[in-house]
Amino acid sequence: MALSRVRRYLERAHSASDRTTTADVEWAEELIERANAALAVSFTPCFTMEDYKEGNVVLSRTSDGWQVSGVFDFMGCYFGDGETDLSRITAEYFDRDPELAREFLATYLQLRAPRPGFRERFSLYMLLDRLIIWEYIQRQEAEVASKMGTLRDWTERYTRIAETPGFDG
Repeated sequence: MALSRVRRYLERAHSASDRTTTADVEWAEELIERANAALAVSFTPCFTMEDYKEGNVVLSRTSDGWQVSGVFDFMGCYFGDGETDLSRITAEYFDRDPELAREFLATYLQLRAPRPGFRERFSLYMLLDRLIIWEYIQRQEAEVASKMGTLRDWTERYTRIAETPGFDG
């Protein structure tokens, strides 16, 4: 499912503007190729929000600490690989401070051991998340899009977050 979604958004973005170049499409295909084996690792499908982030959750303080007690904005939800929900919140943390994103992922992976191929899947899932936003901006916000460079210019920094040592899976 992730592959077809990546390719669909990639095609739409490529059609929407010249800022999604042929070189960008080739780069995305390289990420797909690197993730193929990792995508074959089995998982138990779960509810996936697609827009999981602080702004879409409610937290409650319990005797064990803070816990998510409610979520909203289910516009893009589906059942799939729960790892995909790491992308949006990690990207938001990365925009605030790259170290915050790395710490978030490191803590997550300490609490939940990653399946083999985590790094490759993460890069592809991050590409998918960024493509969703990229494609929308290319179609709807031309002035903003004109300042973003190419797809790879804008996206690669996010897809490389899990290349830091310690994110092996």
